Amino acid sequence: MFENEDQAQSVLDLIMGHYNDIPQHLDRGRYRPVYDVDLDDSFLWETWVEGFWRATRLRPEAWLPCAEEEDEDLQRALFVLGRLGESASHPDGFQPMEIDAELESLAPDLIPDAVETLHRARLARAGASAGPASWNRPKIG
Repeated sequence: MFENEDQAQSVLDLIMGHYNDIPQHLDRGRYRPVYDVDLDDSFLWETWVEGFWRATRLRPEAWLPCAEEEDEDLQRALFVLGRLGESASHPDGFQPMEIDAELESLAPDLIPDAVETLHRARLARAGASAGPASWNRPKIG
């Protein structure tokens, strides 16, 4: 897969750099997901949203509080991601609603807003009003 160990390390460094940048972009309201791009330069958001929902299934207990909250923005974000997920993963058995065509056309722009809303809700639930945690804090004890 890789030509040598240096190439493998370079790729790993790029991946980890992106991984570490995501919380900072979320905190600043500047999150932009990485989408596949089709031959006509359109964004293939379907791959991203399928990956998102697969990830949520890894820890469903962490997502249950979101469904129970009364925050309208949070519920809207979950609705948008849910409809897009259904559309992307079950196109044949999908029961379309009037709004689905518009959601799909706006998906590349709606997804970042929905993710930022989920991030803010998670911070609020965690009581993290003081800002993001620093991984570079000295260990105590």
